[in-house]
Amino acid sequence: MKRSGRPRAKDGSPRQRKTPGEQLREHRTVRLALSGRVISLAQLVGRSVRDTEGIPVGRVNDVVVRWDSGAAHPPVVGVLVRAGKRFAFLAVRDLILGQTGVRLRSAKLVVGSPIRRQGDVALAGDVLDRLVDVAGVQVVRAADVYLVHGVNGWEVAGIDVGLWALFRRLLPPRRSSPRPDRSIDWADLQAFVPPFDETALVDPGDPAASAGTTGSRVQLALDDPGKGASRGT
Repeated sequence: MKRSGRPRAKDGSPRQRKTPGEQLREHRTVRLALSGRVISLAQLVGRSVRDTEGIPVGRVNDVVVRWDSGAAHPPVVGVLVRAGKRFAFLAVRDLILGQTGVRLRSAKLVVGSPIRRQGDVALAGDVLDRLVDVAGVQVVRAADVYLVHGVNGWEVAGIDVGLWALFRRLLPPRRSSPRPDRSIDWADLQAFVPPFDETALVDPGDPAASAGTTGSRVQLALDDPGKGASRGT
């Protein structure tokens, strides 16, 4: 018996192919659904921080995550805000994060001093434009960092090491998160390493130990740099 080449559904009936219009609408629906769940750090830094009435009270200076040995994708713990010449730390629970800026949830907030705690990583200061190493060899530059909204809230998804990601930072900021050029999953990053060859000082239980140290860099846990980067993901 000659079999039909048409794809079939689980019940055996012929599967209806989607028209170009249906595919376009489905693609647009997926993009709209993801637009509020993914944030480009490079596009977020410098955006306004507004109060509950929409009045600007400062600008985003950095996003802080907590990275320890048990976190493949470190959670966002707060945002460093600059207001004039002063800086303040706002906990993520008091904020609404978006690609176009940050909104305060309440007029009554506890504003903390920007103190670095153990395991803290300031993504703009510690990761953006830092070099990513494989076996001690400097290979790529982190041109962007991506945040994603998961089941437990905002967390860092990975870094973008593509040249286009670096170039688009010279362009006007977008209203939606740009698509990564060449991405590396944060789960593939092992730790920050100090600015010298003695990597034995890196504590596997505290991968953020050297974060913020001048000259420190991020190290891949993979042996092959080609495995960690993929284009257009």
